[in-house]
Amino acid sequence: MFKGVEFQVGEEFFVADINYIREVISWQEVSKVPNVPEFVEGIINLRGKVIPVVDLAKRFNFEVKIDNTKRKIMIVQVFEKLVGIIVDNVTRVIDVTDEMIDDTDILQNVANTVAGYLKGVAKIGEKLVMIIDLEALFSPEERERLTAMK
Repeated sequence: MFKGVEFQVGEEFFVADINYIREVISWQEVSKVPNVPEFVEGIINLRGKVIPVVDLAKRFNFEVKIDNTKRKIMIVQVFEKLVGIIVDNVTRVIDVTDEMIDDTDILQNVANTVAGYLKGVAKIGEKLVMIIDLEALFSPEERERLTAMK
């Protein structure tokens, strides 16, 4: 069992371990940075700290359907670095029990970039919620590039 933050990207729902989440902030303008991967929106200044910002919809190759100003930025700590993660909505904090987590063998066969970032799938009521591994979102090279963004 773990406590997680449920959020939405496009039509899909995800949950991440709350221990990685530092805070959720309203949209703020992101300064573009040249020569970064397409899913990196840029950087923000959060109380004097420069934080790289990643768009999960772009990372997952999902279509971005809503205005950025309505989106949220989750500030997460991964690989000893603060990173902003753009999501469409943050819905709630939930307890995810072992009974909710379904067999995830099917994920091994999914030809979708999202599958590599998932720890499993939880059944919450009638809804399927993907359990995201925030540390697995980035390759070693991407981690290095994000860590160098200051």
